[in-house]
Amino acid sequence: MSRRDVRSRARRVRSARITQWTAVAVAVGVVLTGGVAVLVQQQAESPQSIADCDRTYAETPEEAGAIASECGIDVEVRGERTPWEVTYVTADGRGRVDATIMPSATNVNGSWEPLNNTIFAEAADGMLDVAAPLYDMSLTSGGEGAESRPLGVIEHDGHRLEMWFPLDLPEGEVDGDQITYQLRSDVRLTTTIREDGSGFVPVLVLDSPSAADWLEEELSQARQAKGLPGSSRIAIRPSHRAWCGNSRAWRRSAIWMAVM
Repeated sequence: MSRRDVRSRARRVRSARITQWTAVAVAVGVVLTGGVAVLVQQQAESPQSIADCDRTYAETPEEAGAIASECGIDVEVRGERTPWEVTYVTADGRGRVDATIMPSATNVNGSWEPLNNTIFAEAADGMLDVAAPLYDMSLTSGGEGAESRPLGVIEHDGHRLEMWFPLDLPEGEVDGDQITYQLRSDVRLTTTIREDGSGFVPVLVLDSPSAADWLEEELSQARQAKGLPGSSRIAIRPSHRAWCGNSRAWRRSAIWMAVM
């Protein structure tokens, strides 16, 4: 074989090797490129959840529906709540309203809280606030300056209702949702917050017939002092009978209804 033939054969071998390595490089590139494409596609098909499944309420039905659908839970629509109704979007996309006859909660500075009719024992400007009633209310603490304050005040939606008692009230004794003013040994005014937190009920408790006579006289004098016509009358109804040996003692309660 001549020297020219040897050089020609060597060139053909080098060319074949280059072609082989080029094919391998292209094949590897295709595999790597395919792997990247598959990875990107898998990420696109599995987006991460953006709903907070620990939240059980949302302000709007749309927000509540999104959480309910993604998390598979019932979500309250907080913006639709009232003291008597709670609205939900269920996990299957339906709406549900839970309603009660009695209010179950009240809005306290934008936050819904369970009803709490406890009367605070410390007075602010001579008035005792109620913890978390249906409507904002306060009762007089009694004592010094009580004649210049209403017995109780109820406020709602910019409206104010005041109830006054015509006689001087001593400092009241608070017991939970009730306050008692002892007018004399056998006469007391007891004011209780209504169970639904919508108001209060004042009741005069008279332990003897003479207590009723005294009360009517006091009310008449108070009316005359204010120059009001007519006479003071109170409605008396028997509430309890107690027997002590051979003597019979009467206990009567009077509901005071705008006698002045």
